[in-house]
Amino acid sequence: MRATIVLVIYRQSLADSESFRSLQANRALLAEHDIELILHDNSPQPQPLPPMDAALPVRYHHDAGNPGLAAAYNLALRSACQRGSEWLLLLDQDTHLNAGYFRELLEATPGLEPGCICLVPRVSDGLRQVSPMDCSKVRAQAYTRSGSTSGMVTAINSGACWRVSWLTESGGFNLDFPLDYLDHWAFHHARSQGRQLYVMDSEIHQNLSISDRNCVSRARYDSIYESEYRYYSRYRKDLFATYRRHLPARLLKQLLLFRDKRVALTTLRLMLRKPD
Repeated sequence: MRATIVLVIYRQSLADSESFRSLQANRALLAEHDIELILHDNSPQPQPLPPMDAALPVRYHHDAGNPGLAAAYNLALRSACQRGSEWLLLLDQDTHLNAGYFRELLEATPGLEPGCICLVPRVSDGLRQVSPMDCSKVRAQAYTRSGSTSGMVTAINSGACWRVSWLTESGGFNLDFPLDYLDHWAFHHARSQGRQLYVMDSEIHQNLSISDRNCVSRARYDSIYESEYRYYSRYRKDLFATYRRHLPARLLKQLLLFRDKRVALTTLRLMLRKPD
């Protein structure tokens, strides 16, 4: 397997990154293959690299401007193209990946049909499966089958392994979604072209940054909700009316349960906004 791995971190040391620790724990397995690792650090200050196995090439890129995920992924995609990587594996900083995941990934990629352009694991936050999801409705449900599918399925970025040739043909990752809903857009774009994704048997663990509603900043909520509106209004027009009907219930929940009631103002503005 000839691949590029990109790990994006923000305001976290590499030593504290669950994803980086997972890579270190499995470096002997990864070193058996032609793989490079790109560490894309969006933190305000750069940080020194801890020691890594020399057989696993590592490139460190620091960007204090914090351009988000799409820009980091596109930079890694350019590197993957330059070195002839066939696959691009996306990781955020809070994903625990076990040896079983890496083994299945390495074994499954050679046999995939050309029309299958992404492999995704099952992802749990410790309580429930959060990826992949059946996105045929606004309120998505866990997708439980394994193998290739061209159905209405989406997945989170971290742990997803994309075919480089298809990403290049598609122009890379959409900068209209610099952070939130980039994954939704990518899988929607793949489906719109009749491509397939492969759901792995392996399960990995993800610490979701937005799992505790009262620990998420108002600015982050604004980003999430704005990206969500953009996604449904431009790309999932079939579900846009249903999405709008869910907003009043969300507004009520925010007023009742959120510590920062100002988050509800963003939802109210979306309810009153005229469609683009």
